[in-house]
Amino acid sequence: NFHQIWAAFYFGDLEYAGALVKDIQNIQSTNVGSFLVWRCALFDGLTAFALARKHQSYKWKKHAAKVTSKVRRWVEKGNVNCKHILFMFEGEMAALKGKNETVREKYSAAISTAARFGFIHDRALANELFGIHMLEIGETYFAAHCLKSACELYSRWGATAKEKHLSDKYKWF
Repeated sequence: NFHQIWAAFYFGDLEYAGALVKDIQNIQSTNVGSFLVWRCALFDGLTAFALARKHQSYKWKKHAAKVTSKVRRWVEKGNVNCKHILFMFEGEMAALKGKNETVREKYSAAISTAARFGFIHDRALANELFGIHMLEIGETYFAAHCLKSACELYSRWGATAKEKHLSDKYKWF
């Protein structure tokens, strides 16, 4: 179930999201113009990147690269709704490679593109993931800014449980 993958990812149950990702491969070969297809690709890719980082797994890194290539083709064919997703994936790939300046560039582009196209939920998610990365590399001031922005955006989106989850997890900011 797609909603289970989304919820599992949003609330940090990456292993469960990873198990569910295998079930969505068929839907992604259908109509790429469908909202559901590229939403599935978003969480498929982000789950793969997170599990690649968590387990230092080549299998998940390869899967993430495959999903990134698929999204890149959609963007090249003119699907502007996926542009911010591609930026997030490129930021995640840069994070795996330790290229922190590229992470900053790609996540900044993802955040501004999501804002431009009205994807408040993805803007929140990009801020959250960027904030977590900045925290991991010791940039606590910038991490706090991103995580606060994510909470505010989740609240504006109406995702109060996610906002609470994030503020409880990072009480220090």
